Amino acid sequence: MKKLLLLILIIITNPANTQPPRGLPNYGCACYFNAALQSLFTIHPLTTLLTSNPCNYTNAMIKDYCQLLPALQTNSFSQKHKNFYTTTAAIMGGMGQQDVDEFFDAFLGQIKKEPTLQNFAQRYLNYTLDLSLICPAESFSATPEQLKRIREFKNDEINKHKNIFRLPLKTTLKESFKAFFEQKTSTNPLLKDCTEQFKLSKAPTVLFIAFYRFNDDGSKISTPIQIPLSFKASEYLNSKNPELYELTAALIQQGSSSGGHYTAYVKQDNQWFYCNDSIVTPTNDLSGISNGYAYIYQIKPSPKPPTQEEKKLFSSLNNLKKSLNDLQNKLQSTSKIK
Repeated sequence: MKKLLLLILIIITNPANTQPPRGLPNYGCACYFNAALQSLFTIHPLTTLLTSNPCNYTNAMIKDYCQLLPALQTNSFSQKHKNFYTTTAAIMGGMGQQDVDEFFDAFLGQIKKEPTLQNFAQRYLNYTLDLSLICPAESFSATPEQLKRIREFKNDEINKHKNIFRLPLKTTLKESFKAFFEQKTSTNPLLKDCTEQFKLSKAPTVLFIAFYRFNDDGSKISTPIQIPLSFKASEYLNSKNPELYELTAALIQQGSSSGGHYTAYVKQDNQWFYCNDSIVTPTNDLSGISNGYAYIYQIKPSPKPPTQEEKKLFSSLNNLKKSLNDLQNKLQSTSKIK
């Protein structure tokens, strides 16, 4: 009887332990794919949307991901995982190693193109980034052809960041964003007397970040960067938005530009896990995230007030917990008397 009471108390007092993400098989050069997948699994609104509707998507990449999600805990998982990897490899140019930022760029681009996912993209992924060009009137003149090339340059610069913020690598994330948004001399030869500056007027709910960790000669930049577990949009994104962003994934690249290995730290239900292909382990040591290649932050949702039904349920559980405690104390007293 005592054991039964103790078991009931544990169930009421402690929620179920977080299940670790499923380990993913590596087919030779699929570590980037696995690390990216584990990171995507942390975007719960996307998972909920795709698993709540039929996978009737026109895009093969989105369709395969949709079919993979419900198969995570089934025997058909391995085949669904391989199907998605094969589709991804075809889109990205082969079965060889790829960069996770290029995977995210392709995947997010496909979501935004999918007609039935437009509302999701608008709510969670889209942001408004503009590039301001400031030129002294007395020294700037351009032919119509040059103006056309300037517009193309401006669009190209914005398109580099249309799905992912690709940031310069500084010692802290805050400094990297500051360098990204600061006014700087234009790199365009037609604008040698001009400055340019990125401005963000609408921030995304899910924020993808990647760093330039390779030089032009392919050598790796191994400088660690201080990555906060959360930050205020108003302090980092040159934005008036009051939202708080929380880190949910960090992707690590070990190796060089010609080859290496990807792993991921992911957060599920307030528990961090380290994912290395088929091996997934819970961890409280996040020191490795300072060497990350890409990160996912998500705006922390505001807590919703409990409904009347939830209040009644909480009250009933508390009353039951109190009754069980009283009963357990009585049993202990009886045992001592005997």
